[in-house]
Amino acid sequence: MKHTRQHVPEELKKSIVQEYLTTEVTQRELYERYNLRGKNINTWILKFGSELRGTWATKSDSMKKKTNVEDQKPVSGDHLSPQEELDRLKRENAALKAALDFEKLKNEALDTMISLAEEHFQIPIRKKSGAKQSKL
Repeated sequence: MKHTRQHVPEELKKSIVQEYLTTEVTQRELYERYNLRGKNINTWILKFGSELRGTWATKSDSMKKKTNVEDQKPVSGDHLSPQEELDRLKRENAALKAALDFEKLKNEALDTMISLAEEHFQIPIRKKSGAKQSKL
């Protein structure tokens, strides 16, 4: 049975990413709910996450805008209540976890690809620790 490429409208992709980032729903539940195949959601998070959250582009700035725990008032012009800040941080944490999972899968795929290439071509590709580099 041949699988055809599944087309998902961009607005639906954004809606799914927003749902994932703002609720406790898992990716597996979203795959089942929307009848998705493959690893689409991680790709969409990377593509639309900053647009929907507005935190990727200003991550270093958001790290500077810490709230004062003693009086729970924003330190720098950020007018978020403690609960809103907590919710924002939870969404950012979920997005970062998803991005980390994606990078772990990517790293595993690259490692597998290198292993297969070494086996197929019978040449060492990985650098051996402590080995001296050849001088060209």
